[in-house]
Amino acid sequence: MAEKNSNAISERTGWKTACSGFAGSISAFIFHPLENLKLRLQANDGMSNNHLPHYRGLVNTAKIMYQTEGMVSFFRGVFVNFLGNSSANFIFFYMYAVEKRRWNYDRETSPSWVPAIISLESGVVACLITNPIWTVKTRLGLHLNTQGKALSGFGLTRKIVTDMWSKEGPTSFYRGFPAACLLSIYGVIQMTCYENLNKLFGYKESEKSYKKISPFFIGGISKCLASTLLHPLTLVKTRQQKQRFSTKEAQRIIDKNLSEEVTKAAKNADVYYVTIHDSAKSIFRNEGMRGFYKGLSPNLIRIFPSSGVFFMIYEAMLKFLE
Repeated sequence: MAEKNSNAISERTGWKTACSGFAGSISAFIFHPLENLKLRLQANDGMSNNHLPHYRGLVNTAKIMYQTEGMVSFFRGVFVNFLGNSSANFIFFYMYAVEKRRWNYDRETSPSWVPAIISLESGVVACLITNPIWTVKTRLGLHLNTQGKALSGFGLTRKIVTDMWSKEGPTSFYRGFPAACLLSIYGVIQMTCYENLNKLFGYKESEKSYKKISPFFIGGISKCLASTLLHPLTLVKTRQQKQRFSTKEAQRIIDKNLSEEVTKAAKNADVYYVTIHDSAKSIFRNEGMRGFYKGLSPNLIRIFPSSGVFFMIYEAMLKFLE
């Protein structure tokens, strides 16, 4: 009976936390323009076969996007981003809550390494399920429309999905998956930092309340730390998820003559982002160490308030659902 009650509590806690994660994803809507700015800067490798303009910094990128594509470019992919955030948060925080219960985790007494193990398990599962969504979101954010006649948001999403399936195959949806799996460490750093900062400054389990330091600041600091440390890996993932061809893929496309646009890109594919090792070598050789940190500024500007809002909603929803 006790075990049955424990399982019921675990499941109930998991669903509560998953709902909180879903509710917190509203911040993805608010800060999406900065996400697209980050993607453009990360994908800017300066190569001749890159369809994107050569961006120089945050302000220059925003100016070029506005002048050539209009305001719509800042919000392209916002609904896919929300879907990805909602799904990933739902899965991650559901798993996180259930695993915390299984480990009998307590913020005041449990070892500081426990959140790391729980976060890693949750992150890998979330990554496995949501990677196709993130690949499509990256393609949307990097889509360049200078013709003045653009497809609707849904129409463009459908075109990108069908093109990926027909021209690159189903495996294209898992481009960047190894890097994304390694980025599960992101959740480890973030949640370990968040739980331990709460233990030090903010949250008392016995009081169920916060001190003056709110989850806004603790959540923002935790995410910024994780993001700064892992930004090079995030950049590698972005490069792999954009439309790029290995030698074998390029030859297959040229032989089949799939489309003029794709064939031209394949013929000019002089830089390949296939494996993590090859990607890192190409970035370092062509752009130096600074290349690994392209897009960091808009990312930090985006994630501090975004994560702050997320964790405020996360904790408020948990309290409300109790």
